[in-house]
Amino acid sequence: MAQRPPVSGRPPTTDNKPHKVVKVKRVKSRHEEAERWARLCSRLKTPADQLDVDYSGPIRLNLEVLECPLLDGLWEARVAVDEQAVEIDGQWECVCWNSNRHSDYLELQLTAGDLVLERQIFLSASDDFAMLATKVRGATGKRVDLLQRVELARNLRVNADKATRELRVVAKMHKPQLARVFAVGLPQDRIDSTAGSFASVDGGLEWHQAGSGGALYSPLLIDWSPERRKLPAEWRTLTVSEDGQALRTDEASGHRLRIGNHQVLLYSSMKAHETARSVLGYNTRFETLVGLFASGSGEVSQLLAIEQ
Repeated sequence: MAQRPPVSGRPPTTDNKPHKVVKVKRVKSRHEEAERWARLCSRLKTPADQLDVDYSGPIRLNLEVLECPLLDGLWEARVAVDEQAVEIDGQWECVCWNSNRHSDYLELQLTAGDLVLERQIFLSASDDFAMLATKVRGATGKRVDLLQRVELARNLRVNADKATRELRVVAKMHKPQLARVFAVGLPQDRIDSTAGSFASVDGGLEWHQAGSGGALYSPLLIDWSPERRKLPAEWRTLTVSEDGQALRTDEASGHRLRIGNHQVLLYSSMKAHETARSVLGYNTRFETLVGLFASGSGEVSQLLAIEQ
């Protein structure tokens, strides 16, 4: 009579010695300011997702999710003020590094003439999403155009959603897709006209956003949750108010992305303020906020909150 295999699937031992326990090496978040390099990682997951940032020269990103390379190369930006190109040359400086149980966050800054450019790089510790955002300030009263590009890793392809501006990155080992990408500063539906665009171009992702008033906030959200692959997504730009008055987008910017019951809230202020501001019923004095709406209650759980 055949022997029934053990529940664990391991062959029975004959020496009565305990099985060797294989420890999983955990990736640690790091910021090496002298080397101008940082590693953001999802410490609460095994295996961990990780995002390496090299800002010793032009910013380079290497993002690996679900044990598969997703981004690998430069994060480029071209800026124009009133249709005049601005030369972006100089050294990126770290102005904020924050690592907590919810997320890792790196903020970089560069001055180009009268303009101040800020790069926000966020990775959730456990919720399978990241944010890349650029803030442009200093072109008072003028139109700002911002074109950004990130390089995809090799052997990936991109499918564009027919109805919305969502892009889906596909890898052979992760079907039907590896990640979903949203330029949430642009209108959701393709039928809604806009001065901007979001597309896959020559092995990378490019998104263009324009704004008036001399300041602009342009975020990109990347989601790779296997549980959210097929769930419907919707996003919109939110009204931010102060003392009951709606603010212009060159003063403050708010965005919401919902995938199923997973709802991300983004908020960023363009200038210092003393009075609390309200975005989708949530009051804040912070400069930058990344949060999740709790399903059912509508309360906001802060993943990241940066003071002014």
